[in-house]
Amino acid sequence: MKKIILGSLFLCASTAYADRVDNVQTEGVLSSQITMTVADITCHINQGLGISQQIHIPTISTNDLRTGNTKSVEVPLMVDCQASNDQPGSIAIHLVPAGVSTVSGDHTITTSLDSVGLELAWKDTSLPALIIGNTEFTPAQATNNVWDLSLIARPVLLAGKNVTEGNYNASLAIKVTYY
Repeated sequence: MKKIILGSLFLCASTAYADRVDNVQTEGVLSSQITMTVADITCHINQGLGISQQIHIPTISTNDLRTGNTKSVEVPLMVDCQASNDQPGSIAIHLVPAGVSTVSGDHTITTSLDSVGLELAWKDTSLPALIIGNTEFTPAQATNNVWDLSLIARPVLLAGKNVTEGNYNASLAIKVTYY
């Protein structure tokens, strides 16, 4: 949607300046200095085990789900760049529901059980983890070039749903980008 809006703004701006073409220089030379660095960033995720993992959430009662008294579990995401020749200037995390899961609010994904969602937050700040969007982390958030980007997942009763019993699962795709 932002691309469409930016495209429209660009077209409007072009149209607005169309009357001024007579007063604009049509030739010229533009010289730009471009500097870049080729970096060798090699980080280990979760001690070399990668992102793929199964997280087991303890059994919760229907009453705890109704009252919001559910326990959180950690979803480890440790990015260790200590042995890297170069260090990232920042790391971006992009979260997308996968499998049976879909978005249910800014920081909640659905599960295979109709009434249960998983609310996601960042472990280090307890702030909601936005679904479908990048969250940037800076070197100031790392300790000795180790970035703890772990999430906290907490079962919640989805709005407008009646509590149902049963097993459930959810999936979340996590994309890690070093800059």
